[in-house]
Amino acid sequence: RAALGVVGAGSVIALAGCAPSVKPVDAAASGSSSSSSSGSSSSSSSSASASPSESIKDYGTTIKNDKYDTSAGAFEPATREHPAKNIPKPVLDDKAKENSADGFYANLVFMAGALQYLFETGSDEMINKSALAQSEKDGFLKNDQSSFDRIKDGEIWFGNPQVTFAMRSPRPSKASSGGGYNWGGMMVIDLGEFRAFPDGTSEDYTDEKQRKTETSVYFQGKYSDGAWQIKSF
Repeated sequence: RAALGVVGAGSVIALAGCAPSVKPVDAAASGSSSSSSSGSSSSSSSSASASPSESIKDYGTTIKNDKYDTSAGAFEPATREHPAKNIPKPVLDDKAKENSADGFYANLVFMAGALQYLFETGSDEMINKSALAQSEKDGFLKNDQSSFDRIKDGEIWFGNPQVTFAMRSPRPSKASSGGGYNWGGMMVIDLGEFRAFPDGTSEDYTDEKQRKTETSVYFQGKYSDGAWQIKSF
């Protein structure tokens, strides 16, 4: 099953108010060791087969969106009294159109921002604009639509959630066949310090294991007809 589908199932538990049941950080890391080993093996194999003429630069091991459209107005972070206001939308870098490692990286950056926007607003607008394969978009959103609708309708909000990809290496590997790139790591979803409700009540996440989940993920990106398609495993 695709990794994003697994994350989707976990978010339903969190949004339903059963945070202690969410897979904790340490357990997630331990439970995904076999997947990580498999992903590392595949990555190593792909790296060995990469074209010697291509030099893939170092992007670092943390992928997080930092390019936004702020035309909605001045951003106001969420508080226990009200949800965030004028939440900026992630912007896709121009390099995302390139058939290159830069293009693959730019699309992953946007995807991280799109997922964060989904948890902030409940809107699927940005994730639907991402390079994530359509079948994965459909499965992810279908699994958790009612939960994201609760966020969109203001029935629940979180203390400024963040989504990042923590990669196992600072650069992707070139696929050994068929073109494209592969990159393995962890998807980290941090819901923030609290969850709040319109009746004025709120609950703090006093334990990091309640607010943060990590899921092993292995991205495979292919470029075709001028666009990227990214699958996760």
